[in-house]
Amino acid sequence: MLEAINVSIALPDRSRRPLLGRAPLLQIIQDVDLTIDRGKVVGVVGESGSGKSTLGRSLLGLHRPVAGKVMLERKDFSSLSKEQLREARLKVQMIFQDSQSSLNPRRKIIDILSDPFVANRRASRSEARKRALALLERVGMRSTHGDRYPHQLSGGQRQRVGIARAIALEPSYIVADEIVSGLDVSVQAQVLALLRELRAESSLGMVFISHDLSVVRTLCDHVIVMQHGRVVEAGECTSVFNDPRNDYTKKLLRAVPLPVVEKDWLGESCGRAYETSISQTSAVAAVLR
Repeated sequence: MLEAINVSIALPDRSRRPLLGRAPLLQIIQDVDLTIDRGKVVGVVGESGSGKSTLGRSLLGLHRPVAGKVMLERKDFSSLSKEQLREARLKVQMIFQDSQSSLNPRRKIIDILSDPFVANRRASRSEARKRALALLERVGMRSTHGDRYPHQLSGGQRQRVGIARAIALEPSYIVADEIVSGLDVSVQAQVLALLRELRAESSLGMVFISHDLSVVRTLCDHVIVMQHGRVVEAGECTSVFNDPRNDYTKKLLRAVPLPVVEKDWLGESCGRAYETSISQTSAVAAVLR
């Protein structure tokens, strides 16, 4: 399993850096506990600035805790050597929020997907390209997309490339950071369906970071709610959503726009639209006369 045990993260506050010397530390998250088992999806929700992304990056060892531990299969990330950390990170991969900036704009997609195999000596360059094409097909894209640059793809396609790169070396866990927040609803559904398939095929453990509670409820088994860098509520998705205990969780749930359709809504809407169109037509005709 992948665990965060009483993890606290503090990062330099560059806005308060003195002319000489180091920037003071700013506490981002404090005393956070999180456990991810193989084949399970844990959602991390909260408003912007609550520390969700910082927590996700700490699970990869990108941020070192000032207190607590991040454990991968009972090994402490902070106790690993540089070579051991490199090996450990092969088991935990990240899908970044901004699919545009996370892909090298100067390289074609097939080269981007070939790099993990070559850099980690898993295949020769020619074999890596074959595996890259197989990855594209696995995430529902055509082999011809391999010859394109990131800017030539849509947002949903770039996000699929990000997923393909993350699963290239068959990791045990994936941290997905707000990966559907910038996509329209239909593309969101396609990406979520793809993640479900990958989870079923490979028993992937996943941390799914999002502010969209409807998406979390659809995909996740467990959820933790963060506010100001702390976990204020945690549990199974069903129990947290149906019976929230914390006032902040209740506030988040009330903020979700739920469609409540009134009985005569369609008829009234059509009537108003018809009346508006008639008045606009009369106004145009008066101007033309």
